[in-house]
Amino acid sequence: MSTDTNSNSPTNLSIHYAGETDAPGTLLWIGERSSEEFRDAFEHCQASASQVAVRQNLDDAFLRPAATVKAIVVTRLTTKQHCEGQLRRLADSYPDATFIQILGSLCAGERPSSSKVFGERTIYAHQCNQYLPTWLSECGVKSIVESRAPSSILIVAHQHSNAEPLMDLASSAGIPTLWCKRPSGNLVRNVSAVWWDDSAARPTTTRNWQHRINEIEASNRQIEPSLRCRHVWLACWPRHQQIRTAIDGGIDLVISKPHEISLLSETIMESAHQDDCRQSNDARSQRDHGSRAA
Repeated sequence: MSTDTNSNSPTNLSIHYAGETDAPGTLLWIGERSSEEFRDAFEHCQASASQVAVRQNLDDAFLRPAATVKAIVVTRLTTKQHCEGQLRRLADSYPDATFIQILGSLCAGERPSSSKVFGERTIYAHQCNQYLPTWLSECGVKSIVESRAPSSILIVAHQHSNAEPLMDLASSAGIPTLWCKRPSGNLVRNVSAVWWDDSAARPTTTRNWQHRINEIEASNRQIEPSLRCRHVWLACWPRHQQIRTAIDGGIDLVISKPHEISLLSETIMESAHQDDCRQSNDARSQRDHGSRAA
């Protein structure tokens, strides 16, 4: 992956190259990228996209156009809207690009005004891990989720009604699920994933997160010393500091609610696929062994 920040290309923005429609395209990132709210999303895109072109603002994007652009991310820190005329001009210059707007926490509570340029692709920074990998796939951006097959999932929620949709999702992939209000080593052992719903797991300090997680990890270590769960926290509109505190306390992934199920189901479906492959390989090995014995 390469990052273009200092290109001095001519000002004619309509740049297209024949024969490159199937190749990963350039991600054009316009606006803030170094603040705490946007840094993680930008660094993930920078690490996995084929090429990232960075521009400070819309004016900078017009002065220094990028080539083979397939997606454009425009960030906004405050409630001050971008100029719709400039956005339309940019869309005309990159007619094949997907446009995405990412809002910071100072925009919380705002109902983003309708824009034909972004359509439905306006999200807040804490939602990036749910949407950007799909919307930026043409630029080579990968999912933030590391594939790991869970053998069982514990769902921590205040009421069964909070846990039931999550249990249905896990069960759809044939993965055993358990539900409890408050995890305890005496009740729960040998689970490989924990989904913490904020109905039972409110935002807290790093130390309290460590205590919550150790309740489960300690019982797992009694069975398998090397076993560690994947911990996911599902929280309603978490602030950036709450996300960082949860991760520092041992949470692997934070998903803001209301959420897309794809980020949760991705690992589960990968698990089901791996199980199918494992069963197929076991059957093939048994056939091979039978043939050799004959």
